[in-house]
Formats: sequence, structure tokens, C-alpha cells
Amino acid sequence: EINGAKLRAKRAVLSQSEWVDARAQFYAFQALYAPRVHCRSEFVQQFDAITPADVQAFVRRTLQGNLTLVTEGNSASYPTISDLKSKN
Repeated sequence: EINGAKLRAKRAVLSQSEWVDARAQFYAFQALYAPRVHCRSEFVQQFDAITPADVQAFVRRTLQGNLTLVTEGNSASYPTISDLKSKN
């Protein structure tokens, strides 16, 4: 499953940065928020280093705080935060 996610992430980065404006945004985002700017091939190679333990650690850190549910449109049929928490 993680290998499929890595492949989809790589494809998304490569395909979304085909257009000149998207490529500019790709580099600008890195320039603002990353320690260094990588070319596209270097950037996607970093996905190979992600392990299941990395994903689990990220999820644990992310879910430590209170969850917030954000919706767009009519949310009457959406589950509540309590319902979502009880499924975990």
C-alpha cells in the first residue's frame, strides 16, 4: 500500500509541474518553505525513503490534538467528529 502511495505522489508531482506556471510554483514553494530547492527528479526520489514507521509517526503526531471537521456546502449528512473518533 505504501509503495502505491509513493508512486501516486511521484506521478502527481511530475505531472503537475509540466506547465511553466506550475513548475514556477513548485520551485517557489520550496524556496519559501524548504531548507533547499530540489529539481523535480531529486524531489520525487525523496519519497523512496518514506517507511511505514514514518507514516505511523506522522499520523500519531497529527492526531494528538483536537480534530476539526471542515466542510463545504450542506454538511447535514456528514458524520460528526464523535462518529469519526469512535471509528478509530
